[in-house]
Amino acid sequence: MKTFTLSAEVTEYATLDELRPEEQRLVHEARAARGEAYAPYSKFLVGAALLLDDGTIVRGANQENASYGMTACAERTAIWRAWLQGQERAILGIAITGGHAEDTREPPPHLRQPIRPCGACRQVLSEARFRAERKLFVILDSRGGVLHRVDDSDVLLPLAFDPRTLGIEPQ
Repeated sequence: MKTFTLSAEVTEYATLDELRPEEQRLVHEARAARGEAYAPYSKFLVGAALLLDDGTIVRGANQENASYGMTACAERTAIWRAWLQGQERAILGIAITGGHAEDTREPPPHLRQPIRPCGACRQVLSEARFRAERKLFVILDSRGGVLHRVDDSDVLLPLAFDPRTLGIEPQ
């Protein structure tokens, strides 16, 4: 038997101003994308923005459906949009933000923590990393609180099921 440890390094930023300018822009774009969300049932609006290697930003927002299982998350809509534009190898990173639609006041403590992607989005991020053939950084935004940044999306889903599991190597 062999035991090994998985660990993740997360950098926490007290304010948006601590991020690099292009990362600040990415978070602002994710916040703007949040305004494009369609969430009439949960009222939980999520926005995501991808940074491509040429500086282009690709945005996505959650799109709910009365049958919750048919809902598309912001992260996946942004990634799929980039892929449909032929940009699968151009993705460098993603910023994600969210919160309840009616919250205009100071957010309660549980919403001051950075939003985290669901399991399905973590799986799609793993595939995006594989297709991009590089590490993808992830910035997790909160409303009025700290931000978290990881240098590699794979830390969000250790031991992910990816094409290598099927014997497929990057091209």
